[in-house]
Amino acid sequence: MNRSILAIAPPHLEVQALLNAGNLPAATRQLNAIHQQVQAHVAANPTTPNGQRDLSVGHKRLGDVTQAAGDLATARTHHQTALDIRQRLAAADPANTERQRDLSV
Repeated sequence: MNRSILAIAPPHLEVQALLNAGNLPAATRQLNAIHQQVQAHVAANPTTPNGQRDLSVGHKRLGDVTQAAGDLATARTHHQTALDIRQRLAAADPANTERQRDLSV
């Protein structure tokens, strides 16, 4: 399967609603739960580029939420991990414009 796990079940709408309500702890818990599901999917399918991309998205979102909560060290770790994954994917497929775009966001 080459589909994104996040496309199958887009739970980020709930996270966004929690963020809009100012509930950072609940949003963080929900994001962590989603991230664990993505990690399990990637562990079972380690060479799937879409799974790797989903993993980078999870790290980016966790970085955003932990930054908003004031945990800058953890936020930096998540953002760096997301960037590392995105750089690896872009280098592996330089003609893929989506992978190149991911480096800019």
